[in-house]
Amino acid sequence: MRTLLGFERLEDRLTPSTVVVDQLLGPNFTIQAGIDQAHPGDIVRVDAGLYGGAVVNKALTLEGLPGAVIQSPLLMGGVAIGLLVSGQGTTVSSLAIQGIHGALGSIGVCCYPGSQAVLAGLTISDVSGGYAYGVWVHESTATLAGCKIEGVIGAAVKIGGVAVTYATIDGCDLSGTMAVQVSGYSQVSGKGNILRGNFGVFVDEYFIGALSVWESDFARATAPAVNQADRGIILEYDWWGGPPPVLAQIDNMNPLAEAP
Repeated sequence: MRTLLGFERLEDRLTPSTVVVDQLLGPNFTIQAGIDQAHPGDIVRVDAGLYGGAVVNKALTLEGLPGAVIQSPLLMGGVAIGLLVSGQGTTVSSLAIQGIHGALGSIGVCCYPGSQAVLAGLTISDVSGGYAYGVWVHESTATLAGCKIEGVIGAAVKIGGVAVTYATIDGCDLSGTMAVQVSGYSQVSGKGNILRGNFGVFVDEYFIGALSVWESDFARATAPAVNQADRGIILEYDWWGGPPPVLAQIDNMNPLAEAP
């Protein structure tokens, strides 16, 4: 069932539906309006156009068609966020997110503590200002698959917080000052990724007693013209004076001379 916002009361039907967001239908037809109208299990499909940021607080699928771009972020206390995912069982796919700039912080997609999400086929670019992350998996559970993140003046993917964070990264192309930054009580696995940046994987253990687990076959690729300080994998960097335990397993790490 294809549902245009305003033409059907979604509360009156029981089966999952597809909510179409199209900016040409009127200024009220935003991504947030689609999410607010949808029920758990629905698909919110975003047609081509430039959109503002949104909070995804339900177990639904947010799907972008070609040309669907989030370009005007949410502003939360000086932090700019393209998408804030706070629900469980959420899938976000095929959207482009670009031009995220905040005075204190800038985040393309923030997986809020306690959330559970799949991020598939996202394109995130041009993220800078304050602390900058293409994706922040923050004390939550997330799977990244087939995402391309570039132009981040910070970490393309940031994983961690104080509470336990779980992340899987498969088949992604990640470019930032750090491709992947891991901190706190984090468990991460991944395969088939291309990592570009001054650090491929930076395990930044600044919480006493923190534990990170890597079971990875990341492929690292950095173009020398872009990056003159490639350091591959850094497994410990302690800001608090005493080395916390770090458990790491790195398998089949394949450095490439130049990024494809």
